[in-house]
This record gives sequence, C-alpha cells and structure tokens, in this order.
Amino acid sequence: MKKIISLLIVLCMVFTCATLTACDDESAGQGNSSKSAAYKALSAATENTSKLDSMNAAMEMDMTVTVDGVSQSMNILYEITASGLQGNSPKLRMIMTSDLPGVNMDIYIADGWAYATIAGTSYKVSAEDSGFEIEDTANDVIQPLEDDLLKNVTLKTESDGSQSISLSLKSKDFKDIYDDMIESLLESVSANGTDLDALEISDTNLYIKMSDNYISEYNIDFTMDMTVSGTTAKVEATVCVTFNAPGQNVTVTPPEGYLSFPSVS
Repeated sequence: MKKIISLLIVLCMVFTCATLTACDDESAGQGNSSKSAAYKALSAATENTSKLDSMNAAMEMDMTVTVDGVSQSMNILYEITASGLQGNSPKLRMIMTSDLPGVNMDIYIADGWAYATIAGTSYKVSAEDSGFEIEDTANDVIQPLEDDLLKNVTLKTESDGSQSISLSLKSKDFKDIYDDMIESLLESVSANGTDLDALEISDTNLYIKMSDNYISEYNIDFTMDMTVSGTTAKVEATVCVTFNAPGQNVTVTPPEGYLSFPSVS
C-alpha cells in the first residue's frame, strides 16, 4: 500500500503539470463554422485561456485507493499563481497541501531559479534542473477536445450566465486526450525504480465551465486499475480545477526568506 500511495503522489504531480501545461490545439478558431456549439464555445475559451499572461488557479484531487480489500483516502490541494507567462521572465508559485504526512510543499520559480520547501526543508535549484517547464503554461491550459466527442453534447447556460458542458469518455478517448500525461507518469515511475505492470483508466466524466470566454472550471473523475510490482490496486479519483477571475492581473508573492535558501545541485 505504501509504495502505491507514493506512486499516486507522483501521479498528482504529473496530472498537475499535464493539466496546466501545453497541448496546442491548432484547429481552435479555424474552420469550425460547421462544428457543434459545444466545440465552438470550448475552442474559443481554450484559445483565450491559453493566451493568459497571468493565472490564479486551484486544483483539488480526492483519491481512494483499494488494495486487497483495504482502502485509504487522500486529499491533495494545489494553489497556483503565475504571471509573465507570455514574456521572458515568468514567475510561478505552487503550494501543495495534503492530509498525508510529509507531502506538503511550496515551490516558487523566478529568474531562472526554483525555490522549494518540502517537508520542512528549504533549498533552491536552477529552474532548468527542477523538472518544471514554466514556459509551457503560456501555450495551453486545458487539453482540447475534438468535435467528434462534442457533437452530441449539449452546451448549457448556467444561472450566472456562464456556459458548461458535461460528457463521459471511453477508455480509448481518455488515453488519446491524456496520452502525454500517461507517458509522463510511466517515465516518472520507471525513473523511481518502480515496476508499473498495468494501467487502465475507465469511468471518466468531464465537466467544463466557461465564463467570459475563458475556462473557469475543469472537473474530471475517473477510475484507474493498476498493477505495481505485482500488487493490484483500484483508484477512484476526482480532480477539480478552478481558475479564479481569468483575464485579471495576478501578483505572485514569493515565500518568506526565499533569498536565503541554500543552493543544491
């Protein structure tokens, strides 16, 4: 169970980066006059969101993992602020809190450095060596969906004037959309010396809300069956991403005392 919990923490990190980083949709806004209303609205919101210079977002992940009939639940919350995404000097701060002991962390990236506090230990490392490509967040914030998946999806108008879509994804569709995330997960697992023998994702549901032509909410829940070093586990996960006041300027506040963090190579 402990090894699988550690693996799921890696999954959280990979999912965060995959959700908040690039996946260019070259078809967005191009030749979509015959496309569905849901596709047009989502493509426009995706394109506008990808051009944001600043971001204030939160992501909450709730997971329950079951191994040999024993279940354990976990909650992980990310608070993310970013600015200068379209320029040469982007800044980002990501604070992660969890109900799991020793998992909390605070990362601030600016001026070519990543300043991190993990489990109470603070240090700085070059942004290039940190493994997080901050420039990627300038390209596209949400994975695009093809019109084939949306042609029978209703574009709903909410009471606050926003628009939303809801849909279920087959396992193959999920793999096609999140192929980069799954590949990154497999690479991360392999790098940690863990054998991920099987991974199957099913029962996937999406809810996407669009406000003022931006993505404002992106919620996904799914079931994942995995075999890790011969141990089979079932994971039920819900991920909720909220973008706060998209389009507004954001100030990224560095952590207290970050300039005195010791450097590591």
